Formats: sequence, structure tokens, C-alpha cells
Amino acid sequence: MDDTRRELLRSWLTKAASDLRSARVLGSADDAPLDTAIYHCQQTAEKAVKAFLVSKEISPEKTHDIRKLTLEAAVHEPRFNEVMDMAVSLTPYAWEFRYPMIWPKRIPRAKNSTKPCNTPKPSTISS
Repeated sequence: MDDTRRELLRSWLTKAASDLRSARVLGSADDAPLDTAIYHCQQTAEKAVKAFLVSKEISPEKTHDIRKLTLEAAVHEPRFNEVMDMAVSLTPYAWEFRYPMIWPKRIPRAKNSTKPCNTPKPSTISS
């Protein structure tokens, strides 16, 4: 892997870690803004999968569809199939809570708001 790609990988992982920290802080606060916490969970997963793809020298598509990204990652690491349901469930949170007119009827409970963020990191998935 060349230095440019290594730096891109580091950048994706740094952003994913930042989103994870944000989700945990926001999700554990009194009167937690769960809409924002779950958004950061989605962003954590999206950026982590994109980092994995970069590590495989693939330029990730500009998409918030974690399912689509995970399908691509699974070609290179079949264990990504084990988190496909989570990828599908997290994807809508890229936009579902971001705008006032699309609030869904389901709102995540505070206790579980950052649970999807506790997924394996790309470094623990890749061989």
C-alpha cells in the first residue's frame, strides 16, 4: 500500500473513531439527543467499512448505503456477511433523523442507541 492510500485509510479510521466517540457521549447523556447519537452510529459503520475497502485498495463508492458497502467488503472478507443485518438496519439513519419532515415512528431507546456502534473494527475483521 502506498503512502497516499495509507493516509486515506488512516483518515477514514480517524473519522470513524470520532463518530464512535460522539455516539457514545451523546447516547449516554441525560436527556440524550438520540437522533444525533444514532446518526453517528451509522456514520461510524459507514466509515469503518469504507476504511476496510481502502485497505483492500478499492475506492469506496460515495454512498451512505452500508449494506451495499458491506456486500462489496464481503467479497474480500466473508465475515462481513455476519454483520449484514446490522448494515441494513443502520443505513436509514444516515437521513432518517436528520431532517424534520422524515421522523420515523420508531425511536431507538437510550439503552440501545449505541449498541450498533460496538461492531468489529476493520482491523479485527481483516486477516
